[in-house]
Amino acid sequence: MTVCQEEDNDLRVTCPLRPKPNYHTEFEFSMSKGKREIIINTNVSGTMPEPSFRHNTYVEELEPYGFKLTMMRFTITENTTFMCKVSQEDKRLFVDMGREKN
Repeated sequence: MTVCQEEDNDLRVTCPLRPKPNYHTEFEFSMSKGKREIIINTNVSGTMPEPSFRHNTYVEELEPYGFKLTMMRFTITENTTFMCKVSQEDKRLFVDMGREKN
């Protein structure tokens, strides 16, 4: 899993999880600041993203597998954990704002 701030001020999160064969692929991207988890984008029926992310995020499928979330004009300003779930599996990545970027 990677989180990358691009030069165009978009934030991209890649999720390398492989979907299960013969199963409708559901995905969910979320982030956690402190104890609050915020859904950013999902195709899970009955689950809605946070209203502030409904019109400025999109998800693309990656080849040979995985998904990429793009958050347009979004910058991380505090320590944040990003999560992605694909077909019931999940990955997490913590972004520490206290570290210098190399």
